[in-house]
Amino acid sequence: MNPMTHLDRDFLWFQFKAGPGLRFLQLPMIPLFYLVFAFAGGWAWLGSLVCCVMVAFLLIPEPKTFRAYGMNRARARQQLLFVLVPVTLLVALAFAQVAPPVSSFTGALLGAAVHLVTCLQGGESANRETLGRLHLPGKIEIFAILAGVLAGALYGLCAKVGPEWLAAIVPAIPLLAYWAWAASDGFTSAAVAQAYGRTRKRWAGTLVLKVVVSQAFIAMSGALPALLIDATLPLSPFVFFAIAGVAALLAGKAMEMLLPNSSHFPVLIAWISGREMLNPQTYDPASAVVVYALSGILLGVAGCIIVPYLFGAVNVKRA
Repeated sequence: MNPMTHLDRDFLWFQFKAGPGLRFLQLPMIPLFYLVFAFAGGWAWLGSLVCCVMVAFLLIPEPKTFRAYGMNRARARQQLLFVLVPVTLLVALAFAQVAPPVSSFTGALLGAAVHLVTCLQGGESANRETLGRLHLPGKIEIFAILAGVLAGALYGLCAKVGPEWLAAIVPAIPLLAYWAWAASDGFTSAAVAQAYGRTRKRWAGTLVLKVVVSQAFIAMSGALPALLIDATLPLSPFVFFAIAGVAALLAGKAMEMLLPNSSHFPVLIAWISGREMLNPQTYDPASAVVVYALSGILLGVAGCIIVPYLFGAVNVKRA
């Protein structure tokens, strides 16, 4: 039976062994996220979501190989659920020991859904918009504007109605969703660009330009609805979030060269650091120093990987 197109008991074990060994450097992050979020009351859902995704990626290091090898969705789904079901249950039960069960299971199920959707995709798409010159308006820019408008509207509404805990998370969720999509599939990776014959400098230049432009669109489109809802609200949080977004996306695409499926780490770090900036009820300009510091670190990480890549010191081709 051909394991490329049919279910095979050894296929998952083969994928596990074939994955890069560097991915196990993520192992210490799992108990860290557990300790941070499991005892944080209402935030257990976020911790279980992140831990479920991390464990699943460790077990299935190349999530898009199922479709790339020719499996249809039904067969790929069976392979994935064989791993995702026990992982989801174990993570949810671990969080439910010290956190509300509903929150624990909700986060784990969301994490499993995110991983399932990612794995069932046929592979990273590449087109002239993400590989070539800057073509406006493109899908990346349109989604950035929509995410910014939605975040700005929620920012303005949460300043007038709703409890503080709602304002602390809801306005920033559209930006988290956009960053997660852009870091994984929105922007072309160096490996795909290289496969399509693009030079390293062209890929890096296009990536930097489109990341900066998309985050500028987020800042402008977010500030406008917030200003229309309540002209007294501070608009600087959208600038801070745009800076964090540039750092997170560049670091995410850079880290993918060394460790597949690691782009979500910079995104989560940047989002967690800047989330309170979009809380209109507790906004403190002094807290921007944390955003600046973490953004600087992420930009440093991106530079330490992208610059050597431009000079041929980093090879994105893997066996």
